[in-house]
Amino acid sequence: MYILDTNIIIRFLANDDEKQSLVAYRVFEKAVNGEFAFLLHPLVVAECCWVRMLYV
Repeated sequence: MYILDTNIIIRFLANDDEKQSLVAYRVFEKAVNGEFAFLLHPLVVAECCWVRMLYV
């Protein structure tokens, strides 16, 4: 099991950097396909909300 970092989620959602966004997409794709599972810590969710609030 992997621990998912805030950066992966933000890169996936923002799609602001081509290389990093592609890596983030692949992480989620592998999780959807059942190739691996990840853990999402509540602090990561809070950080994603904070980033979202900053850029609205």
